[in-house]
Amino acid sequence: MDIRSLQTCASEIYTQLKKPSDKTPESAKGIIDQANEAKETAAIDFFALNCLGSVCDKADTDVFFINVSPYTLCAKENLEELQEKLQTLVETGKQIAIEINNPPRELNSQEYIQMYSNCMKLARSGLRFATNPYYRAADVSVHLDKEHTPFLKIARPLLHKTLESEQAKTALERDIRIAKIQGRTVIGEGVETEQEFGHCKMLGCDWVQGFYIGHPVQLFTKGLSLNDELI
Repeated sequence: MDIRSLQTCASEIYTQLKKPSDKTPESAKGIIDQANEAKETAAIDFFALNCLGSVCDKADTDVFFINVSPYTLCAKENLEELQEKLQTLVETGKQIAIEINNPPRELNSQEYIQMYSNCMKLARSGLRFATNPYYRAADVSVHLDKEHTPFLKIARPLLHKTLESEQAKTALERDIRIAKIQGRTVIGEGVETEQEFGHCKMLGCDWVQGFYIGHPVQLFTKGLSLNDELI
């Protein structure tokens, strides 16, 4: 959501492995970690991307942030299928921004190099990335030109840190100023309270996302799922 106009600007897509309930939705991080640890990440990513092509018109925004596991991105054999499925979404007229999930374990050097190589190839084909410097294990922004990284996301833990540390606040304000000079859109993540919303506004964020704005809603229902469960 745009922090000043309060207009919805984008949709974020991530996968859920369990059936829905009436309880408060789990955090995106918990859902992502569960998918990674289940070692079914590539299958889930490809399934979700395949389904998105048929349902993305139901989202009322033209910008999609699509969470993709670094384990999917760091496999050389996945590149061609990733390009095909992502380009299918681009052809619908949507602007696609890939957001690389933070892995529950550090990537080894070979995995990181392959992930970077695949991201470079995706960027050259016209795809864009939303980077998050807090999750350094999956941050490829240092390797990509700013034209390929039009979005800078500020993770909730970093936003909290700037409430407690003046040094962290000063450093983040500097990073946000640089991002704005580069023409990037700055997004505060995990905003759950009015105070956090105001803090993002004070820091100079352009957009915010989080439960304060609204809880996740499902795009896919049973019949469009792996193992007869919600994705």
